[in-house]
Amino acid sequence: MDENKSDPTALNFDNPNTEINRVSVKPPIFWRNKPKLWFLQLEAQFANSGISQDATKYNIVVAALDENVLDFVVDILSNPPENEKYNTLKKALLNRLTDTEESRLKKLLTDLELGDKRPSDLLRQMKSLAGNSISDEIIKSLWLQRLPQQTQAILTISNDTLDKIAEMADKIIAVYSSSEICQVTKVGSLPNSASSFDRNKLNVLQADIAALTKKFDEFSRNTRSRSKSRGNDRRRRSRSNSARYEFCCCDIFYDSSTKKKRPYIPESFRKIVFNSVHNLAHPGIKATTKLLKSKFVWPSINKDARTWTRSCLKCQKSKVTRHVQSPFQQYHNVSKRFTEINLDIIGPLPSSEGFRYCLTIIDRYSRWPEAIPLPDIRAETVA
Repeated sequence: MDENKSDPTALNFDNPNTEINRVSVKPPIFWRNKPKLWFLQLEAQFANSGISQDATKYNIVVAALDENVLDFVVDILSNPPENEKYNTLKKALLNRLTDTEESRLKKLLTDLELGDKRPSDLLRQMKSLAGNSISDEIIKSLWLQRLPQQTQAILTISNDTLDKIAEMADKIIAVYSSSEICQVTKVGSLPNSASSFDRNKLNVLQADIAALTKKFDEFSRNTRSRSKSRGNDRRRRSRSNSARYEFCCCDIFYDSSTKKKRPYIPESFRKIVFNSVHNLAHPGIKATTKLLKSKFVWPSINKDARTWTRSCLKCQKSKVTRHVQSPFQQYHNVSKRFTEINLDIIGPLPSSEGFRYCLTIIDRYSRWPEAIPLPDIRAETVA
């Protein structure tokens, strides 16, 4: 064989014009809810693999579609065009599977919830649904409505950009989610997320709270000393159950009929006080009323607690307010043995060799009983 002759089937790696195309691409299963992102990822794989033939790209897309998606493009698959197969199939999938503007707006207004997502993730999802048809101010308002109330109160006063507010919301949620049970913080201590507040206002507020606490302690001691010195003064019997204390150019009224002084709540703050008590665990009407009356006082507190508890949306969604009891039904007669049986589970019983329950089986015709010991009553154990 002549060594000077080159093999026509061999690849010349020294030639810069030589191209090597890798056609082995394994795209993920088609993302029906995000077809545009799926095509972006697929075309990136095409670019990395050097795939440019229309038929190859078309076949790769068809192989990645499941049976539910194939129904949307069965007309194109049955009679594909001679040219531009890939672009035709891509355009059809995007047009037929992408949500319409009306459905995206409906999802934006009603379906989206925070759940276990971060506030910044929720904001990005809302921006993706809104597109360019809704302004940032409206998106901000809708986004804030889906955040917890304590987070809304902090973020509403911020004048930063929407992205910075979202970062702040992530930090606040991280602080609150570190403990599932809310606890009362002593006066003077602040959460780490307070760094975004106006420090001057916070310092003034802390000083007022500390001074108010000190004045209340002094007033309580003076009240007890005056009560002891009066002895059997008859005027004590007719004194009012309410008292007034002046502080910071305002009057604070409270109920002194019990050992624990209960402040009088003005009408504008009553719903806020109710939410702070009821939203902790969403108790019922009686429990909520009892909690409110143990700490606060105002006229019609029973009526307000009953009305607001009944109108709580989360309570309506999760609580069973009406228990329906099924009536007794008549059993029809059976004519053969072991055609119908009755099953029941008895327990928990005292443990015996690891068994605490019994699965009882009774034939309705012959009344033949069977009892099978069970260690637990999980579905897989009983089955």
